[in-house]
Amino acid sequence: MPSYDWIKQHKEITDLQERLKMMEKNVRDLQEQLRNAYIKIKDLTEEVHKLRRKVYPSKSITTDTGWVENPDASHIKENKNDN
Repeated sequence: MPSYDWIKQHKEITDLQERLKMMEKNVRDLQEQLRNAYIKIKDLTEEVHKLRRKVYPSKSITTDTGWVENPDASHIKENKNDN
């Protein structure tokens, strides 16, 4: 017959495994929500740019990719010659 300590340790391990599974699922769910949020932000940003171009056709408010230029992000700019 297994000892009480062994049963207690086994239950703790089982509980930890269940918590780990739950946390892994939570991470996957949160990653999916974040990915969907990024897509929604991109779509809404493009819609805002389209509407601004309609209202202010003579102003240059975006780069040719449709995204606002961030002057502080020069370290992450893509080289246009890289394909």
